[in-house]
Amino acid sequence: LEADEHDQALALYRKLKERQAGAPNALIDFQIGRLALVNRHFQEAAEAFAAVEEALDSETEGNEATQRVREQLLRQPEVTFALFGESYLRAGQLDKAEAAFRRANREKPDAPSLAFRLALVERERGDSSKALKLLDEYFTAKTRSAGLAPYVLLSELIDGRPAKSDDDKPQKSTTEDAVGTSSDTTAVAKS
Repeated sequence: LEADEHDQALALYRKLKERQAGAPNALIDFQIGRLALVNRHFQEAAEAFAAVEEALDSETEGNEATQRVREQLLRQPEVTFALFGESYLRAGQLDKAEAAFRRANREKPDAPSLAFRLALVERERGDSSKALKLLDEYFTAKTRSAGLAPYVLLSELIDGRPAKSDDDKPQKSTTEDAVGTSSDTTAVAKS
């Protein structure tokens, strides 16, 4: 989808949620969060994902419909929780971002990715030395799973540059594939 289409889709999901006033719907909230993140409405994304996370945590047992929703949202739980973490990070909710990234790692352990994501959190907290130590863990693993982002972060930390404002950050997030192209997460929209 193009940016214009993302805006339109987000508006449609907002209207759908309004029509279901009072009735929580984790699938709608998930799509609102996903589209809000892509559209750089970070606070709205974090709020929507917080509602989804609350629903997932509170609905351990339930009717068949509830179980189907859980199955769709947790088809790739590590992607889902990394997406939550990304939105919390972008919204400045650093403790929630860290918790979501750690939860993603519990679902599918990936120590280098966790180290990189936590380095982002520490940079936002203003702890450059901790962020550098975490980046060292990422680089020691000799992986390239996060693309160029760790190198950009390293450069910023070495140069002593502060974290970029949301307007200056590149459009691509650390979980962009999950936001925009993963068939598992976008399949939720078709359900």
